[in-house]
Parts: sequence; C-alpha cells; structure tokens
Amino acid sequence: MPQLVGLEGVRKKALDARFFNKPVQASRFLRTHRALTAAGDNGAINVWIDDAGRYRATFYRHYATLSTWRGKQKTRLTEWLKAWMPKMER
Repeated sequence: MPQLVGLEGVRKKALDARFFNKPVQASRFLRTHRALTAAGDNGAINVWIDDAGRYRATFYRHYATLSTWRGKQKTRLTEWLKAWMPKMER
C-alpha cells in the first residue's frame, strides 16, 4: 500500500493510501480509507480527509500542483475528480 507524506491539514507524518481509478470509487473508498491516490501518464491525483474532516484533493503534473480542491461535500469532490482525472491520461 502506498503512503502519502506531508499532506496539508494532517498532523500524522504519513497516511496509507488506496489506489483508485474512477471518481465514483473515490467516494466509496473514502468510507474506509483516509487517503487515496491515482496516476496516469500525464499526472497524479491525491485525495485525503484532513484532521478537521474536510475532503482535499490535488492534481499534480511534472512535479507541479495544477489544481487543489477542499470542502465538506463528497459530491463536489466527485465532480472535481470527473474534471481532472481525464487530464492524467492525455
């Protein structure tokens, strides 16, 4: 299982993450996992729940952060993932 280190809003040094490959999976997997990760040829996405209970997600490409999302609603997270996950594969 991969570990995500230094996540914003998380005191713990590293969180175990589960791989996902569809936005719908993220919503389902967040019921039992606190951190998720996905990657493609053109980028990667990390999704996690911070210490305050907010959902967070970040899209990375070429070691740069291109988009970050924060909020309390999983439905909005799913919409963000639907917009950014295709960019990993291009």
